[in-house]
Amino acid sequence: MPVPNHSYSVPIFLSGLQTLSYLLTKTADYASANNIPPSNIAGACLPPDKKALSHQIRGAARVAKNAVSYLTDAEIPDIEGPVDTLNDLQAHIAEAIAILERAGGPDAFGKDDISELKFPWEQTQQTATVHKYVTGFALPDFFFHLGNAYAILKAQRVPLSKTDYLHSFIA
Repeated sequence: MPVPNHSYSVPIFLSGLQTLSYLLTKTADYASANNIPPSNIAGACLPPDKKALSHQIRGAARVAKNAVSYLTDAEIPDIEGPVDTLNDLQAHIAEAIAILERAGGPDAFGKDDISELKFPWEQTQQTATVHKYVTGFALPDFFFHLGNAYAILKAQRVPLSKTDYLHSFIA
């Protein structure tokens, strides 16, 4: 029997978003202890010509929210609000987590048995099986943003480790 797409998407998205929240909490503590303005970290990039930490947080939240929307046919509005401070980023993550928690269990994800799913990417319309969308696009894109957020924080000298990155995945 195939594994429902919910089983390897929503729990992973939740763990990743919880990890981002944990990393931001450690970052806020570090910034406070070292008199670093939190807005400097929220706008930090790696390297300077790439997207900021705030973009990476928004990206991870957007990918998770969109996956739930596409897999449930639910109309989920974009997560709005500023992302200028670490508190703003925490609120953004909290909203994404709330969306995933409201999405329902595997029964709400009624697209497991359809042969194709259409979704936008880079100003084009893509088509893939539901399984390929989840495993070949949504999860890799989510981890791209999660990994970039971690790398940006490390470049800002926030004392993080692999254990911190895996915090919510192994909890």
